[in-house]
Amino acid sequence: MQFLIVILIIATLFLFHCHAYQLQQPPTVTSVKLLNREEYNQLRAEQLLRASNWETKTEEILKNSVCGTDKLMELFSQKHKHGQEVLNVFQQGNSCPMQSEGDNPTGRDQYSSTATMRSIDIEFAVERGTTFASNAAQVISLLVTDMNTLYNPLGFQFVASVVEWGPLLDTNGDTIDNWFVSLPCETSRSYSQPCREHVGLVNKIFEQRGGFRKNNTLVVLVANTQSRIGSNLRVNGFAYFPWMPNNGLMVVIPEVVAPGITTVHHEMGHSLGLWHIHRGSYEILTTNTCPNPLPACYEAEANDVTGDFCSDTGPFPNANVATNLQTCRVPTVQEAPDFCNPNRQSWSADGVTNMMGYMPNNCRNQFSMLQGRRMRCYHDKFGYPNRESTVEATGTSSTTLWSATLLVVSLLMVLI
Repeated sequence: MQFLIVILIIATLFLFHCHAYQLQQPPTVTSVKLLNREEYNQLRAEQLLRASNWETKTEEILKNSVCGTDKLMELFSQKHKHGQEVLNVFQQGNSCPMQSEGDNPTGRDQYSSTATMRSIDIEFAVERGTTFASNAAQVISLLVTDMNTLYNPLGFQFVASVVEWGPLLDTNGDTIDNWFVSLPCETSRSYSQPCREHVGLVNKIFEQRGGFRKNNTLVVLVANTQSRIGSNLRVNGFAYFPWMPNNGLMVVIPEVVAPGITTVHHEMGHSLGLWHIHRGSYEILTTNTCPNPLPACYEAEANDVTGDFCSDTGPFPNANVATNLQTCRVPTVQEAPDFCNPNRQSWSADGVTNMMGYMPNNCRNQFSMLQGRRMRCYHDKFGYPNRESTVEATGTSSTTLWSATLLVVSLLMVLI
């Protein structure tokens, strides 16, 4: 009897030790002030003085980086354990597959009213002790003020906080000094660090919070992404669509969390259900050739059943292919060909300023009316539920710890 009690006590202490070995310091939360226009202008001027050539440097970064959300969706469609529930974007057939009622124009158009303001809390998860963390609250207050200017007319209001995490421990108990994340582990990578660290990093935040989109909150993880699209394009951010597990999580690099940079605005569109406006022209292709028969989602002209499912965003190219495009104008078909329609004479002009395209950062400043309806539909109908994490668990969660402890205590009481 005494021997068994000793064994149970040792087991309990071991569980406490393992959990502490994996657990980080408690996160620090700082509220972010929403600014009026005078406060915004003053703080922005101060930030520009602090960061020499900041806007120029950021634009150089954006020229060589892209959004990774479409690649995330491709991987999810092909390789996730629930992948059969979501048809591949490259599917060939008679109709472009819809993910949910939000892709149906009849369901979408029920959400035309902007009378109700939908408040969404954003937690910006940053790495404790970094240069970015030291100035995060000021920079993010400017960024969120920018976002509210864009999203308020659509019926959305964002309230932000900065949550400092760290130091984080990997599965061996070693400190992760520099955060990095990748697209899910299935993707090919051109770097040597294991994807396990991304899994551990995301899972730590998931465990601590009890899930993403908890209480209508979205998590923006600010970390250095190591994923590449092609040979030279760095992923500057990605977000999970509403119909995907882990929805409510967005990942962006520190350089784009800044006023005047619209990467977070763009990724928020994905988080609320928007596709890229070039989905019907370039994301349907695996190479620069058009398959026969045509991909089901090819958008020959503006419509509600192919491409991005919005008839007020006409066919538009992936502007990244127009390497010399420096101004806010429509790329020519010579700069950005339509590989499925060699006879196309021009691209739609409305894509130049649309937030869900790849035009230069200073060009993007609006969503279309139907994009607004899609976002309200996905928010109102599908909400911000807590969903099962797709990330493979690492370490011991607090729930596991307490369950095991209660079990041991119960056994001791019975034995005693």
